Amino acid sequence: MLFTISLAVNIVAIWFGLTFVLDSISSNLMKKHAESIALNLEHTLVQSAPSLSDLTPAAIKESLLITKHVSDESNSFDVSKILLIGSDLKVLVGYPDEETGADYSSHEDIRNAFLREKSETVVESSVDTQGIKTSYIDVVLWFNLTDGTPLVLEVKLDFARSILLLENQYQHIESAAIAAAIALLAILLGVLLVSISRTAIRPVQRITLAMQNVGKGNLDVRLDEGKKDEFGVLSTRFNEMVAGLKEKEGLYHYVSQSTVDAVRSSVRDEQEHVPVRRNLALFFSDVRGFTTFSESRDPEVVIGVLNKILSAQSKIIKAHSGDIDKFVGDEVMAIFSRTLDAAEAALEIQSELGEIKEELLGLQIGIGIHEGTVLQGDVGSGEIRDFTVIGDAVNTAARLESVAGPGEILVSEDALRSLLKEGTWTGKPKGELRLKGKNIAIKTFALSGRKIAEVDGQTSVSPETTG
Repeated sequence: MLFTISLAVNIVAIWFGLTFVLDSISSNLMKKHAESIALNLEHTLVQSAPSLSDLTPAAIKESLLITKHVSDESNSFDVSKILLIGSDLKVLVGYPDEETGADYSSHEDIRNAFLREKSETVVESSVDTQGIKTSYIDVVLWFNLTDGTPLVLEVKLDFARSILLLENQYQHIESAAIAAAIALLAILLGVLLVSISRTAIRPVQRITLAMQNVGKGNLDVRLDEGKKDEFGVLSTRFNEMVAGLKEKEGLYHYVSQSTVDAVRSSVRDEQEHVPVRRNLALFFSDVRGFTTFSESRDPEVVIGVLNKILSAQSKIIKAHSGDIDKFVGDEVMAIFSRTLDAAEAALEIQSELGEIKEELLGLQIGIGIHEGTVLQGDVGSGEIRDFTVIGDAVNTAARLESVAGPGEILVSEDALRSLLKEGTWTGKPKGELRLKGKNIAIKTFALSGRKIAEVDGQTSVSPETTG
């Protein structure tokens, strides 16, 4: 589009520009031609007659006609008048014949020529009786005969007629010049467009496409760094940026989703996180007998089984709107906005792990759930920080998990009260347990199901039994 617009603009500019230039050249050429006619006549008159008395009208008339004939034969200029004027400002001999004897005393240019003894060439205009405007190239040449007699030669060329004659004669040259200029311009613009396309447009398109792919999450994009120009440098910086993004993307697998969200919000808001108090459900799980299990087996087997256990938990926790805060060895710490989600996730985890117990070589996990108020914010040093939760509720949940048996889900009384608002749960009261680090014993319950009045002789847990 830009190429087409540029070409059109330049064609218009060339067309009118060359036309203007050629018209200017034609105008100057006509002035020179008129001056040449006057000078040739002056030379002829001075050479043929040293004094005015030696000049005969017939001889002068013949010279004027010869000049007119030569000009007409060139088919380039139209000489409309040739006048020889005496010092009395009357035409001694003229072409056309009716000009002979005419009084030019009212013509300022003729008077000035005799008074100032000066020649000049001007473009003058006149309007005839029919209102048609005509322009002339007018040469007024002052000179002296050998005896000192002053005379003036006036030569007039019809400007419009002469332009027409020149255009007819040199029209093919003008058209060829314009066509050649336009063709040359088109070639130059085409070469420029191809050059810009190769050196600028295509690299920009490649970089734009690469950035779009990165925006869609494709971090396997790489640009060619072979060139040494600005685009080569830009490609290098782009590849470095993508490599940095891949590194950061890889780090996401090692931190919690809440940490990722916190980092993103801090980047957008350009400020540190403000610690807040929140009421959350804390979830802890741990593999029972894992230390003994890991000591007697190859590391590859240990890591493979552990990853199956952790992957199953991670998938289910996320499905129930939970966020894994961290993995600590074989332990999982997760947080939920609702205790209901935490309990349902725990039940599903124990069910799924029970189904693949053989794949896990008999390993089982214990789960502890507690609800309480915690502090959430950045914890750590200036170099390394963790966006996590701290507080007594966290410690209580961890202690519950530590006493939970294989395949067991222990919940605190506070967590159970929240669950009972959502319906009936099955399980067994575990009584008051004095957890490590706690001065006051807390009531605990082992959950085994939800919304079932009685299962296999187990009693349903209700608000009355929690009291």
